[in-house]
Formats: sequence, structure tokens, C-alpha cells
Amino acid sequence: MTARDRRTVRAAAWCHRRLLGLYPATFRVEYGAAMTQAFRDRCRAAAADRGLAALARAVVAGLADAAISGVLERASAGPDLLPARATLPAVTVASRVSIAVGAAGRELRLAARRLVREPTFTLVVVATLAIGIGAATTIFSVVHGVLLQPLPYRDADRVVTLWQWNQPKGIDEAPSPANFLDWRDASRTLDLAAAEPFGVDLTGSGDPIGLETWRVSERFFDVLGVTPALGRVFLPEEHQTGRNYVALLSDRLWRRRALRALGWTAAPDGRYLDLCAGTLDVGAELSRQRGFAGFIVGADFAVPMLRAGVGKAPAGVLAPVAADAQQLPLGDHSMHGATVAFGIRNVASLDRGLAEVFRVLRSGARFVILEFTTPRSTIVRTLYHAYFHHLLPFIGGVISGHRTAYKYLPRSVAHFPAEPALARRMSDAGFVDVRWESLSLGIAAIHVGRKP
Repeated sequence: MTARDRRTVRAAAWCHRRLLGLYPATFRVEYGAAMTQAFRDRCRAAAADRGLAALARAVVAGLADAAISGVLERASAGPDLLPARATLPAVTVASRVSIAVGAAGRELRLAARRLVREPTFTLVVVATLAIGIGAATTIFSVVHGVLLQPLPYRDADRVVTLWQWNQPKGIDEAPSPANFLDWRDASRTLDLAAAEPFGVDLTGSGDPIGLETWRVSERFFDVLGVTPALGRVFLPEEHQTGRNYVALLSDRLWRRRALRALGWTAAPDGRYLDLCAGTLDVGAELSRQRGFAGFIVGADFAVPMLRAGVGKAPAGVLAPVAADAQQLPLGDHSMHGATVAFGIRNVASLDRGLAEVFRVLRSGARFVILEFTTPRSTIVRTLYHAYFHHLLPFIGGVISGHRTAYKYLPRSVAHFPAEPALARRMSDAGFVDVRWESLSLGIAAIHVGRKP
């Protein structure tokens, strides 16, 4: 076992001993030490044979068994607390239940008196429970995120990471570029790609934004089976020395810029609305911002999409709500800010949707719209239309079998108001200081308005 596993077993054994307090005293004295030793042996065997996941399951199963069995054993010992046991007549099931409930009630009253009389002991009990619940939650989160939840890639169970062994240093390390090229050319069984992280600052309007950036080989996305929502992946010739750099941008970058425009730092503990939330990506991104301590309502009428996004942020921070954007179940002046990303064009009545957001916002709160637009440059617009209206529906239809869905996207964008027209509609709804910013050569835009 590793040092971490030994620490986990010791902590679990300590919790097990505490749970033995649920058993009657005579039972605890006779069997308690043996039960804890057996529990410790099971945990050690699970860790040695199958690792962290098996250890977590053994700990949870053992502690749950101890707690449940202790309560049942205590309840069954209820008649022992009554005087003149030898003269008791035969009892029915109902009377046994009544006796057990009475015994449990007496135990609870005794425990409550002790907690009141001994505040130090009470503090220790509360701290122990808090640590135990927190540790169990952390273990489950790690096990689920690392071991149980599949990677979002095609053939995820076949994806592996390769390292090279540095004999002089005695450590694993990332392969050098030369070794990667040799392995890729020589391999007949593995489809290889390489990635290397580095930092980049995005400059332009406003303050610079630090980006999480990776250099990748030309077949990186092909190996993982990932296709871009817009545009294309890298071409083989773009990997050659001397060629201009080519970048793929995540829409997460657009979302981050939209959240900066929201100005949530003015009320970090406020309530915020993510309209047309879909799978809750924007709300989850806001919840991860450093310093954010507020609450987010993710509203959408598509319940299956909301369900798919559950778990991206803690339930106490982000709450999915099934609601119509034109009739939100929120009070007047209740929100400190609102966002909508790639969804406002799907609202049946744009003006009613804008008016509803205006109603729920507090005075001074901002409304940020991130939406696809049509590029204004003739060259970019021509290429954009060719891809968006013809190539994308064809490729999407072949891959997913739902070509109609990929036709709807370009049609809805084409019929959505251009940037100046959308700004006027926001002003007509009552927003002031309305402005917009084009993104990525005009294929998307951020509109910002403030409620006076």
C-alpha cells in the first residue's frame, strides 16, 4: 500500500471505532476490537489488490454496515432496559417497534443532555461529522471524476498516455519531440499524437486575457476523434517548419469574455441568471471564476439538456430550472446580472425575452448576450456561408444522421438581427449603455446592456 492508502485506512478505522458507540455496551466490549480489526484488514486487502477505487468502496461499505447494524442491535436490545424482564408477556411486532422507538428516544435524550453539558465534546462531535462527510464527498468526487466517468472521446477506453523512462534520473518524463516523431513513424499498432502546454496572452479591446494553450501535432484531433463545431482541424502541411501558425479556439474563450463583460466582480455573492442555459456550460464557467461566491439560476425549457449538465457545478452554486425565457419564475429586481450564450435567437419573441430579463434584473445590473452573427467582411462572409450553409450540414448529417438540425443552425443565425439591430432592440427594451464587440472575424458577437 502507498502512504496515502495507509493514512486512509487509519482514518477509516478511527471512524469505525466511533461508530461502534451505536452498539450496546456489552456487545461493544465483547466484539468491538475484533470488528474494527476485521474492518481494517478488509480495507488493507482492497487497497493492496485493486487500488483507490476498491479501498473507497470498502471504506464506505464497512462504515455504512457498522452504522446500520449498530442502530438495529441497539433497537433489539431495547427490552433489556426495562425492569422485570422475566415477567414480560409475549410481545407483538408492534410492541417490539414501540419498545425500540422508546429505547432510541431515551438514548437520544441522554446524548442531547451530554452535548449541552459538554460544549467541548459537542465541538469535537460536530467537527468529526464535518470532516467525515467532507472526506467521503471528496473520495466519491475523485473516484467518479478520475476512474468512473468516461473521457469525452471516441473509443475512450483505448486512449493511453505514453511516457519515456529516464534511466539516469530514475523517473518518467514526457517524450522529446524527436522521440515522438520516431515512435509515430515506427509504430504499426498505435495511432500517436503529441501535445505540449504553454502560455499565451490574448490582447485587443479591454485587458489582456491569459489563455490555456497547447501546441499539438497535426493529427491530434483525429486521434481523439474530435471534430470542431465550426471550421476545420489542422492539415498535415501546416505541421511543417516555416509555416504560419494556425490556431483552433474553444468557445470557452468566448464565454470567458462574456463573463468578464458581465461585471460579476461588483457583486461576487449575488444572484445571476443564465438564460437558455442548455447543458449549463456558462453557469459552470461562472461558478469556477476565482472569487465568485454567488448563486446561479440556469433556466431552459429543454429539461433533458438541463439534466445532462447536472454535476458541472455544485448544486448549492448552480441550480437548473425548467422555464420559458418569456415567462421566468423569478421575482422582479431579483438578479444581479444575466447572460445568454447562443440561445437568444431561439426565443419565440425576442422582444418579450428582452423585456422579461429587464424585469428580473436589479438596477445597475448588466445583461450580456453572446451569439453567432454574420461576418461583415465580404471575403470572410463568402467563406463562412459556404461552410456554414453547405459543408457543415453535409458533414454533420453524415456523422450524426440528423442533417435537419445542422441546417437549422445557419438558418436561425441568418434570420437573427445583425449587431446594430440587436443593440437597438435592447435599447427599446429599456437597457442603457448598450454596446457590442465582434469576435473571431465577426462570426460571433457580445452585446452588453445595463438596466438603469
